[in-house]
Amino acid sequence: MRIYFILLLICISIKGSLFSQLTFNNTIDFNNGDETALSIVSVADGCIIGGHGYGNETDDYYQVKLKFVKVDLEGNEVWQHVFADSGYNLYCGNQSGILMQNGNILFCGKRQTDSTSEIITICLDQETGDSIYYKTYDFNDWLFGNQVRELSTGEIIMLAWDTNAPSAYLLLKLSPNGDLIWQKSYGSSNEVYPSNFEIDDEDTIWLINPYSIEVPQRSVVRGVDSSGVLISVNFIEDYCLLQGFKSLNGGFFGAGGYFPVPPYQTYTFRVDNLFTLSWVHESEIDFDTLIYGELFTGAAKELPNGDFISVGYYAQNEDYRYNAIVTKIDPFGNTKWEHYYSTPNENTNRRVTCMSLTGDNGILIGGVGHSEFEEEDQNYWILKLDSMGCLIPGCDTIADGIMDLINETTGILIFPNPIAEDAIVQFKYIESINITDLTIEIVDLMGKVVMSREITYFNPIVDGNQIRINFQRNKINAGVYILNIYSNNFRIGSNEVIFK
Repeated sequence: MRIYFILLLICISIKGSLFSQLTFNNTIDFNNGDETALSIVSVADGCIIGGHGYGNETDDYYQVKLKFVKVDLEGNEVWQHVFADSGYNLYCGNQSGILMQNGNILFCGKRQTDSTSEIITICLDQETGDSIYYKTYDFNDWLFGNQVRELSTGEIIMLAWDTNAPSAYLLLKLSPNGDLIWQKSYGSSNEVYPSNFEIDDEDTIWLINPYSIEVPQRSVVRGVDSSGVLISVNFIEDYCLLQGFKSLNGGFFGAGGYFPVPPYQTYTFRVDNLFTLSWVHESEIDFDTLIYGELFTGAAKELPNGDFISVGYYAQNEDYRYNAIVTKIDPFGNTKWEHYYSTPNENTNRRVTCMSLTGDNGILIGGVGHSEFEEEDQNYWILKLDSMGCLIPGCDTIADGIMDLINETTGILIFPNPIAEDAIVQFKYIESINITDLTIEIVDLMGKVVMSREITYFNPIVDGNQIRINFQRNKINAGVYILNIYSNNFRIGSNEVIFK
């Protein structure tokens, strides 16, 4: 009996933790600009997102600027900062940002003209977003900064590449203030440079990249010490691996791609301690059925229990829209669950570029999101999911399907949509409305009401400013309908719903 109550308390604790996780879905605009988010850095009171884009912050709308925003734990903007450099376009590196030991935020990238490209770093105060330093590194005519990572000493290692060099990539060592200590080259120009790297607890720098994309394919794993000395080289046969991170269980994990065709399909992989490939995990989506042939996954993080969260996106067949993919993979490479996030509007995309894990075991996804409003252009997109990959609690209890992100103009989220049998319906709750006065209605496209019931019939759950119900289809025929929410005969929300 005692064991039973202990297990019950554990289950209640887990359930409470899941339902207490805050989630949100936001697009973030900078002065009616056109932006792409490329890096998320989690901090104690939210996250900081870095990227670049056009905008009205300077006289030249099409001058590319660095753009940063801080978002709190509920998804609200805390500050925005835009940085421009006269005569240059500024670009932020993908997944380039870090939280430094001193509490500052560091990003890297490049500043570019038509004829030159120089590496840059920019260090920000996380509380205000003000620039602490902005530095450039110019020792050739066409350089690109990818990512920065921090040594235990507070010194910085930057991964970069030079299109004119005979090497595969460069490493730069910087002081905590961003001053160059040394730069060194590795590999040969026939290699594909790594798309990310890691520094382990012993300050060893690990890099994995394709060594040969021609058959027979192989990838190379290099270990470099903090002085830039190459200390190990190992090869992985038959696969093109784009990046690698040390796994908690030994070996490495990361993203790989299929070559020699450009990697329009990528995947998550794991390599053991002997540098033998343990498994490759592809999305549950059948790549061969995609007309436009774009399926990118593999931006992954490892959880303390050995599971992995992998994110990405694909181009759907109907109208070439991008949808987000979030997958949980067990330590043996098997799918635990996979969710897809789309938008309810035509000509709007959700393209994933970066991710981070949060202190409450949630998942932060960032990238490109077209606003719901026609006058807006491409914006930053930030999606916070709970530990089950859900924007609304309980999505994991329903068969996998595409979840429409909530429409700003309707306020109603339906998952899955199309509906086979059951679905979760969530909408904003206004305190002045009595929940017993709410009605849900399904109307066909001819205006005929095919179902009308009080919300209380579905045992609604009030969660903050949201109401959530488990909707049962009953005997509604397949087709396209409109779902309406009424309060005392006044419609407070509406959205399209499809029954399969």
